[in-house]
This record gives sequence, C-alpha cells and structure tokens, in this order.
Amino acid sequence: MKRILRKLGYNGPVTITAVGSLAKVPRDILEAVSSTGISLHHEFYSRKSMVSCFLGHGILNPRPSTMTVISRPPVYIPPRFYSNISRRRENRYNSIFPFPLESPREASSTLWKNFLLADPGPLDEEDSCSETPGPASWLCSVCRRIGCGPGIAGQGVDNFITHISTREHELNSAINLVTTLKLIELSTMATIPSHNLRPHTTNQRTQYSLSFRPHFSRSTLITFPARSSPARAMSRTDEEASISTRLEQESYGLTTAEDIRRRDGEAKESKRLRDTWRKIQGEDDWAGLMDPMDPVLRSELIRYGEMAQACYDAFDFDPFSRYCGSCRFTRRHLFDSLGIIDSGYEVARYLYATSNINLPNFFSKSRWSKVWSKNANWMGYVAVSDDNEATRCRLGRRDIAIAWRGTVTRLEWIADLKDFLKPVSGNGFRCPDPAVKAESGFLDLYTDKDTSCNFSKFSAREQVLTEVKRLVERYGDEEGEELSITVTGHSLGGALAVLSAYDVAEMGVNRTRKGKVIPVTAFTYGGPRVGNIRFKERIEKLGVKVLRVVNEHDVVAKSPGLFLNERAPQALMKLAGGLPWCYSHVGEMLPLDHQKSPFLKPTVDLSTAHNLEALLHLLDGYHGKGQRFVLSSGRDPALVNKASDFLKDHFMVPPYWRQDANKGMVRNTDGRWIQPDRIRADDQHAPDIHQLLTQLHHPSQLL
Repeated sequence: MKRILRKLGYNGPVTITAVGSLAKVPRDILEAVSSTGISLHHEFYSRKSMVSCFLGHGILNPRPSTMTVISRPPVYIPPRFYSNISRRRENRYNSIFPFPLESPREASSTLWKNFLLADPGPLDEEDSCSETPGPASWLCSVCRRIGCGPGIAGQGVDNFITHISTREHELNSAINLVTTLKLIELSTMATIPSHNLRPHTTNQRTQYSLSFRPHFSRSTLITFPARSSPARAMSRTDEEASISTRLEQESYGLTTAEDIRRRDGEAKESKRLRDTWRKIQGEDDWAGLMDPMDPVLRSELIRYGEMAQACYDAFDFDPFSRYCGSCRFTRRHLFDSLGIIDSGYEVARYLYATSNINLPNFFSKSRWSKVWSKNANWMGYVAVSDDNEATRCRLGRRDIAIAWRGTVTRLEWIADLKDFLKPVSGNGFRCPDPAVKAESGFLDLYTDKDTSCNFSKFSAREQVLTEVKRLVERYGDEEGEELSITVTGHSLGGALAVLSAYDVAEMGVNRTRKGKVIPVTAFTYGGPRVGNIRFKERIEKLGVKVLRVVNEHDVVAKSPGLFLNERAPQALMKLAGGLPWCYSHVGEMLPLDHQKSPFLKPTVDLSTAHNLEALLHLLDGYHGKGQRFVLSSGRDPALVNKASDFLKDHFMVPPYWRQDANKGMVRNTDGRWIQPDRIRADDQHAPDIHQLLTQLHHPSQLL
C-alpha cells in the first residue's frame, strides 16, 4: 500500500485504522489486527457511516492530509457530497476512492484487483501499519459523539473490550440507534419507496409500517500523516445535534437485548408449553416464574391478553351505527376477521349482558331508533381449542377460553359503581358461606337479565356456565386428553373474569361426569378488586388460580376499596371485615411500570396507564425486577397507539390510528353509501340451554 501510494505521489508516514462496528468482532481477530499496529476505530454504523468517517477525517488530521477509503460503495450518499470533496481538496485534504462513487456495489471488487494487488512484491522489513511502537490505539466515536467524558480512547485490545462492555457505552449505542433512525426517517418523509413498506394484517385491513434497518458495514481508513488526536470530538451536523438533544437516554442496549432474546429462545426450547402448561396455569402459584420472567409464561400472558384485546377490536363503539354495542363479526369468523391467523381456537358462543343496570358509562348505545337490540351489549365469547394436531401439540391439552370485554379508555364507570359488597349466595351462587361477598355492580352485570330481549333473556352468568358445562361434558372425559379452563379480561372484564372463574368452580362445572377436576385459571389485566377477604379465601379454597397483570400507575387496579383493602393492617381488617366497603385482591400480582419502557411517554394520565395494549407491550419487555426493558418477541410497539397517544412522539406513530375503512360504510348498487346489514343468525342461544340450566340448579338430574 505504501509503494502504490508513493507511485501516486503521496509521501509521508502511514497509519492504518480499522473503522467499523467492532463490538461483535471476535476477540482473537481484534488481537490479530491490533498486533500488526492497525488502530481500532469503533463506529456506530448506519447507511451514512462511511461518509461520516470521511467527512470527519479533517477534524482528526491537520492538513495537508490524504485519506484512502477501502470499502464497498456506500448505500447512501448525502446531497452536496461531491461538492464537499472538491472544496476539501482546495483546503489540501486529498481523497482517494478506488472506485467511482456512482458505481454499483458490485464494482467494489475492482478495488482488490486493480489497486491492492497491483504490486505484490515482498514487504520491506521496516514496513509496519503504525509509525509508533507499543500496542495499537483505539477510539470509540460512539461515545465521543455523545460526549460522555473520559475512557473513549486508549491503548490495547483489553482496554477496548472493557470499554465497550460498560453500561455507559451500551446506553450511547442505543441513543445513536434512535438518532440514526430519526435522521433516516426525516430524510424519507417526503418520498417513501414502495419496497420499504411491509404489510401487517390487522383489523380487517392491511396496515403498513416503515422498515428502517440501518446498514452495518466495515471499512478501513488510511490517513496521511498520522497525527490524529483522539481527545477531540468529531463534529455533528446541527440537525443531528438538535435531534439527539431531544431524545431521552433510552436504556436499550443492543448487545444486551440480543443476549436476552437468545436466552429466552433457549429457555422456550428447553421448556415447552406442552410440558409445563400446569405450572403456567398456576399449579404452584407461579413460584419462580415471574422474577426472572419465564419466557413461556410471558408468551401465554400476551396470548390471553390478545384474546381480551380481541373483544375491544371487534366491538362496535360507534353510536351512529345501528349495531352499536354488538360484535362487528360473526363468531365463526371472529379471529380471521381480526387478522389473528392460526389462533388454534374456535368461538363456541358469544356472551351478552343486559344494559339496564346502572353502569351508563360502560355500555354503548346507538342513536338510531331501530337497532339490533335496545337492552343488550356484547360482552365477550367462549372459545375452545381446535382439533388441529399442531394446536394440541403446542398447548399440551385442550383449552376452554372465556374472554370478557372491559373498557378501553373511559374510566367513568368506576364512579358508577355502587361500591358496596353483597353476599354472592343471594344471586344464585351455590356458596355455603353468606359472608362471601362481591361488589354489587359486578354481580348485577354478571347475573341480571331481560326476558324481553332475545340476546339477554339469559344472564351472562347463565350463558357462560351452560356453555362451559357443555364443553366439559364433551371433552372432559376423552381418553388421553387433558383439559383446562382459562378466563381472561381487562379492566371491568377482569372483574368478570375473576367472578366467572369462581362461579365455575363453586358450581362444580369444572368437574367431569367421571369426577375429574379441571383446573380453572384467570389471567386479568388492569382488573379492580372484586370481593372481600372471605371471597378471597373461598376462591383459594376452591383451587382457582388468579394472576393479575397491572400497571403500577393504574388507578383501576387500586379500586374499589381505596382505603380498606388487603394492604391495611391485619388488625384493622379484622375489625372492618364486615363492613360493606372492605375489599381484598385475589391471587398473585405481576406489577409492571410503563416508565421503564423507552417507547412510552412517562405520563401519569389515568386512561393511558390503563391501556391493555400498553400492558401487553410492557409484558413483552419485562424480564424481572431490576432488569432492563428489552422487547422479547418483537411485538410491534405501534399497537400501543391503536387507541391511545402513549408512544413517544419521535417514533412517529399517529395516536388513535385504528379505524374501520370508511367507518363501516359501503356503496350499494345505486352508488349510495349505506351501513350494510350484519348476519346475526349464529348469535341465538343454544336450544338445550334450558336443560343445562336445570341440571345446574338440580345436580341430581345429571345422573
């Protein structure tokens, strides 16, 4: 290289620097390179990295100086780059590119054929990659750009590896990543190439999101003369500096994230759901599974949370719709219509409740005079895992899932609660203890009915119990097959999930004809307290397992019983135990904190802190107390803003982005826009529901 450059008329000492993303280069390679005198320059590489190194050459080297870049042609060349080269040459900063910058990437092979191999003679004894003795130097420009202080330059590979393993370096790498994505995003706002769009099938329509993937490469930088000053910071453009100052330091270390994901993947491989489903369902009260977070449990919590989220996505909230308060899809096509492909479940029946009870801020009603139902609201569904071999192999059993609808953002329903307890035995529950009480509003919603309404002439309780009974009788005693009952819900739906899980066990619906007991588990998300301390003790005695996923900043999870609850002194609880407003949570709790996520705004807004999609996002990044937030499955953070404004603004995801095409309006044959009719034939109650109810109230008739 010296001889070639001298033939071109360039003289002086030579320093060779390996520039690139060196954090993942094996140690033995770094030691081999460094032993020859080649300096190491660790750079956060993106599509503009080689160009930025070239532009930064003048900062680190006094003129006159010459730089040769050995690299593939860059993917991205910024505007005015060629004029910048000419201006730098006038200032005696010379540049050598062995290939035309406008050439295709494949042309870089000429570099080796025509340049480096042009004079393959023997080396002189004094030839070296460095003009100074001792270990080769290294420079970390990732940290220099952030200005994190000392430790950004040094000597020797050991010191370099120690530096890139520090917490400060990982944090600076994360900030560089976010800054780079932001700059790329700004440069592509005007024109978005079609090949950068990736389809995501959600909510009956195709969504697109930009796929920004920084290009990582390695290049070698040769400078003449070698008088670099590592202590001087490389300059940034005003645009990049202004953006990076607005970005908060998001603890999203790249190396750590990959290690965590690899660890989770290995754990899931060694401990599959089909072998551990009983523990995941709470057989041991999830001991040792939440800290550190078990990857299989996390996956199941997200899956059941998405079942609850399906109740929101399918519900018609629009008061201008004739079908407001109903499900927008037929039960046979619910999951497919929502883009949940290969769910492995079939919806067995829909659940309805009467809207005559005093919860005006929970129920949705249409403004039309002629509607599908004046007194009913769709509340959720009962589903059962299908006979597909892949589903049975993955789950390890057949699963009956009950999903309850809650509230998306409106929290006014909390104020509507009567906030007093009443005995469950007075509502048809087969409970031997009259001291077992639940919140009266939840009981009314669960047990009330309207005999004049086709959809709610049976209470939600009667609908769910009869359907679970039918499925248990059908599958419970099958030879060689295990069965589970899982109830899920968010917000008020979480309260109904706990209440119905208790009811299933109390009424003995989870017992087969042969006497086998089916495990019952409730996974709730942001759910309120449901009953008193005796209710908690009774549900534990029946063996019902409850796991509550909550955001620590969510007020719903702290209601009702704001003052008299399970956190009060035990002596006080004994004295106040009989009061009608003394509540207690049930089961185990998994507390999450949205302020730990680098994606979410550190807001304390009550509605956003209660958001279900945000909880699922937090679940994906939670790995245990004190551990950093790293998305495990890569679940799209954009889902958080589906019905909220919770993502940080620099991710450029619009708030409340989910909506139906044309708000459900279609054009008829006359060219007019109308609301189409919906098929409701499969919403009717099963013909044997009366017989099943009789058996529930008179168990002797089962024989």
